[in-house]
Amino acid sequence: MIVICIIVLLAACVILAAAIAASFRVYKKKISRMIKEGESGSQPSGPPYKPLIITAVVLLILTAVTGYFTGYKTAYDRMENGALATDDAVGYTQTFYGKITGITGSLEAGNTIRVSGLDVNDINFRGDFEISVSGETILQWRGTSIEFSQLENGDTISITFSGQVKETSPAMIDQVDRIQLLDDEI
Repeated sequence: MIVICIIVLLAACVILAAAIAASFRVYKKKISRMIKEGESGSQPSGPPYKPLIITAVVLLILTAVTGYFTGYKTAYDRMENGALATDDAVGYTQTFYGKITGITGSLEAGNTIRVSGLDVNDINFRGDFEISVSGETILQWRGTSIEFSQLENGDTISITFSGQVKETSPAMIDQVDRIQLLDDEI
């Protein structure tokens, strides 16, 4: 869509340049005709500034309106296609902090971690959560990868997820992108 906006802007510039050239050509013909015919009584009209200003303002308004609707269409298409919910789109990943209260399963067999949200979180993330950890979930401590088996009850972690929170008791989060261990030692 940005390409369309650039094309529209260039087209507006070309139209403006053509309007300027045409206005000056008409002005030049009028002056030449007056000199040729020897009309001394009539004054030539002033340079064609007024039509040029009106043309420039109209083209500017058309360009602004086109840019607005192009941006609106792009955002609407992204929303309809679900692009806003993906990791590489503009936001919609969320992070909150919690303390591990229970671990079940293993990374290979499918597992869940039960987490109690910390008081520093938004009010929506202060309760209990059950998060699913898959092989695609990134597990880190201080920027280095760790194994699932290194997580223990009582560890403080940050959970980054994209997707929805299921309103069950405890709340469930399936699409966990990253878990970072925040404790000083492993």
